[in-house]
Formats: sequence, C-alpha cells, structure tokens
Amino acid sequence: MSQTEKIIDKIKKCLALAKSSNAHEAAIALRQAQSLMQKHNISGLDIDAAQANEKKANASVKTRPSNWESFLANTTAKAFGCHCLFTTTAWRWGDQPAQWKFIGTSLAPELSSYAFDVLLRQLKRDRSHYIKTALKRCKRTNKTARADEYCISWVHAVHKTIENFAPSKAQETAITAYMQKHYPSASELEPRNRKTKGNSGGSFKDSLAGHKDGANAELNHGVNQNKSNRLGSDL
Repeated sequence: MSQTEKIIDKIKKCLALAKSSNAHEAAIALRQAQSLMQKHNISGLDIDAAQANEKKANASVKTRPSNWESFLANTTAKAFGCHCLFTTTAWRWGDQPAQWKFIGTSLAPELSSYAFDVLLRQLKRDRSHYIKTALKRCKRTNKTARADEYCISWVHAVHKTIENFAPSKAQETAITAYMQKHYPSASELEPRNRKTKGNSGGSFKDSLAGHKDGANAELNHGVNQNKSNRLGSDL
C-alpha cells in the first residue's frame, strides 16, 4: 500500500466515524478527515476513486476491435457491474495487442477479466472452426463479415444465459470517480462493423450457428479445479 493509499484509508475511517450518533465524536472525526484532506491535497474524487480498481485482459487486435469482441467485453463487464474500456498505447513495441480494462469494485474487475479471457478463447476457436467448415467455399469478400455475424450471435447466446449485476449507487460513484481521475479523456469506442457484399444468403444461417455454439460456452470453476459448469451457474 502506497503512502497516499494509507492516508486515504485514514480519511475513510474518519469519515466512517463521522457518522457516529455521538455528535461530539462525529464532529471530531469530520475535522480530522478535513484536516488530512487539506494537508495532503486529497479531494473527494480521490476518496471515491480509491474504492474502485481495474484489471486488464489482452484484446485480439492491436488497434480497432470488431463489433463482436466489443460486445463480448461489454457483456462480461456488465455481468459483474463493471465498466469496460478499450486502450491502445502508441509506444508499444512488437506485436503486443491492445487491452481491455475492466473497472469496478472489490473482485469484480478480476472476475470480469477472467470471464472475458476464457470466453474470448472459446469464441475465437469456434469462429476458426466455423470458417474452416461452413464458410470454406465462401468468397473472401464475405467470409470475414459472415464470421462476424456468427460471433455476434454467439455472444448474444452467452448474454442471454447470464444475469447482469446492477451496481449500487456507491459502486457507480466509485467507478465514475475512477474514470474521471484516471481516464478523463476516454471517448466512446466505435468498433469495426463489417457487412457482407451483395446477397450472400448466409446471414440467418450464420446467426443460427453462432447462437447454438454460444449457448454451449463454459467457464472453468478455477485454475486448480478440473470441474466446469455452464456459464449461467458460474456467474
């Protein structure tokens, strides 16, 4: 824990004591909290932001993600009451991918990151298999777009099996403060949305196949356990 984190922790304890039913005790605790905040130049935004944290997961691209990957990231984020952010770094060397950042409170970001990572591997595996089998005779101009359609339906199926976690007002405040402090210039992501050219005739078939395979998606219980459950029971 850094020195700033220790100070914020002291302030939080003082603010908690300031809720005491004893007026004298509450006043003293509030003055102590105000004194610490002024002395160390800590704002209310800092206090709220300290309640949140983030966890990263590698994206499958280096720049702009496809609509289906963005949909998957947001689906897993909402499942645990997190906010999802796509980030790239201009000075990255080599073939390192961009990252998805899951921002929330307590263990929510870690769980979101884990779920996204596991499901992305399964989706990429299923996508590759679908391309090699169902789309092997498809023209190159439409193959990628049709595979994207398959993936969108895959994620839709996953989305229907989980119940989104609605964060409390305090959690929403913490996430908003964290975003304002660490990512004040973050903008809305516009993922790639590829369309088939002409009348490919496969859109419904792709969607149906994606929905069927996505409904079979699984998350392992844990790294050290062999047992696995369907997605709905794990989340």
